[in-house]
Amino acid sequence: MLVWGSGSGYAPIGAAGAGHCANCNAVRAFNYGVNYRYAHVWYVFKWITRRAYVRLCSICDKGTDVSKAEALAGGQLPKLPGLPRWAWGIVAALIAGVAITAYLGIAQDKQQVAEAVAHPKAGDVFLLDLSEVSSDYSGHHDYGLMKVVAVAADGAVSVLTANDAFGRLADARKELRRSDYAAAARFDDDDPIELSAARLAELRDAGALDAVRR
Repeated sequence: MLVWGSGSGYAPIGAAGAGHCANCNAVRAFNYGVNYRYAHVWYVFKWITRRAYVRLCSICDKGTDVSKAEALAGGQLPKLPGLPRWAWGIVAALIAGVAITAYLGIAQDKQQVAEAVAHPKAGDVFLLDLSEVSSDYSGHHDYGLMKVVAVAADGAVSVLTANDAFGRLADARKELRRSDYAAAARFDDDDPIELSAARLAELRDAGALDAVRR
């Protein structure tokens, strides 16, 4: 999970000579600086999103906005946070890494589902929208588990649906990862459902079987 955020700060640049400060109503030494805003990922990788160059009184910190050219004319550069030059590349690489990891996870799930459908065995637990196999569910995203309890010679299976269903697929995935996911008490053993090998293959081809634990 990526953690995004933003913040602001000030970085000094260098001396800007002396002049009259309207706030102090006196001659003061002035300094150039830059007010900036930044974005960050995980509070570590930062990049600048906005700069505003200023000339400020060294006593009261009041002053005026100035151009970048004026503020940097002396050759000094502000010390800004993070990695403003390379940050976008780093962030892009992080996002690409997350996307690749997610893609590989989905591909692995599909491969495992394909193997389980081709060679089902008692104890396999599939994750799916339970309305695909049982009229007891409304069909409005009733995600949950389906456990294979018997396999016939022709590949037909007898399955039990879980007692609990979820409106979000992510919640059902958490249920699949539970250490006691296969416990008999978590499934409705009063109403087994018979699925032919062809119907199981249809569910696989339609992408209805999201994952399996064996």
